[in-house]
Amino acid sequence: MKYIIHLTNEKKTKILGKKIASILEKGDIIALQGDLGVGKTTLARAVIRTIADNDVLEVPSPTFSLVQTYENKNFPITHTDLYRLRSHEEIYELNFEQALEEGVLIIEWPEKVKNLIDPYISISLQYNNTSRLAIITATGNAKKRLTTCFKQSKNLLIQKKSNTVSFF
Repeated sequence: MKYIIHLTNEKKTKILGKKIASILEKGDIIALQGDLGVGKTTLARAVIRTIADNDVLEVPSPTFSLVQTYENKNFPITHTDLYRLRSHEEIYELNFEQALEEGVLIIEWPEKVKNLIDPYISISLQYNNTSRLAIITATGNAKKRLTTCFKQSKNLLIQKKSNTVSFF
């Protein structure tokens, strides 16, 4: 199932991040795709702050460091930005296996290593006139968790024909 979510402002992006954070389990991979400036880091920041239960946690973009890890009471979150990755071989230096064994992995620019990583939750952020769209797919157990989360959310409206989700 694919969900298409209209994100009319940054607040809606943060709400989506909180919803995604609520379903994550150790071993999950979130792949964030989209153009520069479309909101990938904003969404990742909302997920990380929600899991850490800290709305003011400093969550810089990992564009230059490539990897940022956040320890918290549930499980560590590894946030990586592969935009500057030059080759597939560099991925092995980032130690993703350990990140997945211990916690959750959030990857910006996953298309740089598309055949090496199989995300459980894939979110493509796109510009759409005056707003943005988040197109979300999930596989395995994450698919069931995501569907349940969206169905139980009081501030979401799911249009079953088009699988469009709207926040209100």
